[in-house]
Amino acid sequence: MFRLFFVATMFVSCLACTELEEEFELEEETELEEDSELECYVGHVLIERAADIDLIRDYTCVTGDIAVVSEFEIQEVILPDLKWIGGGLHFFKNGNLVTIDMTGLEIIGGHFTMYQNPLLPNMDGFESLKVVVDYMTIFDNASLNSLEGLESLESVHRKLQIVRNGNLPDCDVCGVITTTSASEYISLDNLEDDCSPTPECPEY
Repeated sequence: MFRLFFVATMFVSCLACTELEEEFELEEETELEEDSELECYVGHVLIERAADIDLIRDYTCVTGDIAVVSEFEIQEVILPDLKWIGGGLHFFKNGNLVTIDMTGLEIIGGHFTMYQNPLLPNMDGFESLKVVVDYMTIFDNASLNSLEGLESLESVHRKLQIVRNGNLPDCDVCGVITTTSASEYISLDNLEDDCSPTPECPEY
């Protein structure tokens, strides 16, 4: 079985907005329920260049993690036929990433991380995403000004963290918090506006 292992350093925020350094490894895979419509790639996928996307372009599910880590090369990730990811989905320090199309994706079986993608303007491309089984972290994305694309998100089974996105209005954050079930919410250091905070969207 072809396996890719990736170790990266990522920052997540605790309640006091302390930066915690944490390592994640692409080692564990999740077995998905059998579905005759799903053709699964078995293993983990590390995307460092555009050509790496072709490895899973024709699959509708991946049993392991997908990590997109490209300092400057990748401008877009186009995988509209992908429906399930058994592990996590990580976009980590992609300096030129502006477009994501994962419009068929419904379930992420692990942690969903969007960390330091400075040119990404919104969350378009995740219109079908309903469930994140682990944490969801949107952290330090300088140009992110909208969470449009997450309207279908219903449940994050663990913590939902939206932190230090300087151009992301709190009203956008509030919209996701009030429509998504999660074990805990953390919203800190985004762009203050009329929703900062309100009784309908308290400060977490």
